[in-house]
Amino acid sequence: MTSRLRPTFTLAVLSAALLMTIAAPVVDARVPRATRYHAGGPITLDTNLKSKSGASAWAIDEYLAAKTPLPRLGAAFMSAEQKYGVNARFLVAAALHESGWGTSDISRIKHNLFGYNAYDRDPFRYATAYATYAANIDATAKFIRDFYLTPDGRWWGGAPTLRSMQQYWSSSGRWGEGVSRIASSIHLASIARRSISFAAPTVSGPLHGGRQAQVRLTWKGGAVPEGIGFVATWVPVELDSEVLTTAATDPSAAPPGTTKEGAQEPGRPTSVVASRVRAGTRSITLAVAAPHEPGSYLLEVEMRDAGRRPLPAADRVDVPGVAVRVWGDRAVSYDLEPSPDGAGAVVRITNTGREAIPAAPGQAPPEPRDPEAQVARSVVTVTASAGEPGNPASVLLIAAPLHGDLLPGASFSVNVPAIDAATGRATSWLSVNLSVLGDATWLAASSTFGTWVSAATPVMLGPTEAAAPAATPTPTPSATPTPTPRPTPKATPTPKAAPAATPAPARVTKTYSEHSGAIRYGGAWGGAPNGGYMGGSVAWSKTPGATATFTFTGSSVSWIGPKGPTRGVALVLIDGRTVARIDMGRSSFVARAVLFKRTFHATGRHTLTIKVLSTPSRPCVAIDGFIVRS
Repeated sequence: MTSRLRPTFTLAVLSAALLMTIAAPVVDARVPRATRYHAGGPITLDTNLKSKSGASAWAIDEYLAAKTPLPRLGAAFMSAEQKYGVNARFLVAAALHESGWGTSDISRIKHNLFGYNAYDRDPFRYATAYATYAANIDATAKFIRDFYLTPDGRWWGGAPTLRSMQQYWSSSGRWGEGVSRIASSIHLASIARRSISFAAPTVSGPLHGGRQAQVRLTWKGGAVPEGIGFVATWVPVELDSEVLTTAATDPSAAPPGTTKEGAQEPGRPTSVVASRVRAGTRSITLAVAAPHEPGSYLLEVEMRDAGRRPLPAADRVDVPGVAVRVWGDRAVSYDLEPSPDGAGAVVRITNTGREAIPAAPGQAPPEPRDPEAQVARSVVTVTASAGEPGNPASVLLIAAPLHGDLLPGASFSVNVPAIDAATGRATSWLSVNLSVLGDATWLAASSTFGTWVSAATPVMLGPTEAAAPAATPTPTPSATPTPTPRPTPKATPTPKAAPAATPAPARVTKTYSEHSGAIRYGGAWGGAPNGGYMGGSVAWSKTPGATATFTFTGSSVSWIGPKGPTRGVALVLIDGRTVARIDMGRSSFVARAVLFKRTFHATGRHTLTIKVLSTPSRPCVAIDGFIVRS
């Protein structure tokens, strides 16, 4: 049964004079001090009601749906807790007690869950009507805080507790006991007990700036609650605009978008709402607005409570990040694989932009009998060198014209035969370039591509996994040996050692490649290329006990690397203490995944060490880079 007496008038039969005498609270000296509330524990008569419930809005919604005819009100109760500091489980219990578990006419017709102003002489007539349940919850939570749970409140009874409140809330003096029983009987569901483990998201593509991305989440374990929402954050890794700026201002700089110390300075992360478009038994497809600026991004997806508020710490489940390329209107991607005889390579070029790539100004190619015709053509060139592009010893392997316009999404392939015979070397750096109509700016930042290729140890690049690297590290192409084993460089020599890190400005994201001087390698490490990696290659080791120690300053750090059938297991140590065992094994290959992430309470200087463990059947552990946020 609901209480007949209401908050603003303790006894309806009291005279106006008597009401004036209780304007100043009379504190009952027998009221004990409030006891601390523990999330999920009971709410007694003496529990401090000005406390955080540790509840989730989605869990309150599930409870109300199972026990009452009330709609989803979890977000309203949690909002009231956040705004006024009043425990949401107490508010739910008080609402259920006063409304007959949501069945009273006052609650159903007037959206008044707490019987506010329902005088005894005619409760329904005098009860305040609210436009929504949420408005009633908000107003009542504020009223309770201001008048009952605050020392200078009109009906403060000596402590912010049910024992103190029931002195004035109800003439029966037993109101608090009823609310306590209900509050202590409320058992809310928990995500933590569902053992949910997400796989890396998959993103449909190619994805262009400003478009909606389709992001598919899959997991093992229990069901993801229907009330859970998602927020996606795009962390810039390398923007096309930065590539162009670097190339235009400093041709001798480190790889585009990277400082000489190996730390990128991209734009700020951007968070957007991720809307559900489809849901299956163990999968959810989200619609996520992509960034407008083309470039490489790390996409992080976070589970959120109903109302898109952060979940309580106990309910948070990490979703692995995934690397995503956002393409511009004019862009191409390159894939390279060994030819069937192992002596050459096949280059595949795909138009990933939204505009067709023209073959020539006219519709028809020049006549074969007129090879001297001076017509601006779109041409693919492949060169090989002993080191980075631009090496004086580079050899032009092939120059193939584009014979027809390449429509968006279309691909064409070029065969590059006998690489070792043409260069006289067993290992070469291949550089691929598509020049469109002789205009070096037509394709902007995506105009070149490079990778190591070896006839003795063929590699497979593109959407499939790179073949297992050689047993010994690939040497750095330099006349001077390095004192510590280093991974194979990309297009530039190994960077110099980074100076000691200093605290970064607030809200800064830095990306460190595997070549960064902030990483110290121990044991045998080599390099392996793949077009899906952030910079085209990774550092790898399959030697048990080999280590890579990254020193950084920030508030969070993420280790980026591949997963796949040949990937092994490593220990992760933070500041010398083992914190995780990471298994990178997966039935299918993923080039860029967030293998490990750790968030700290404040920005500070730390070390992250990766130690390779012995897994003979799948020994390889790889590092694509690290992302540090401050």
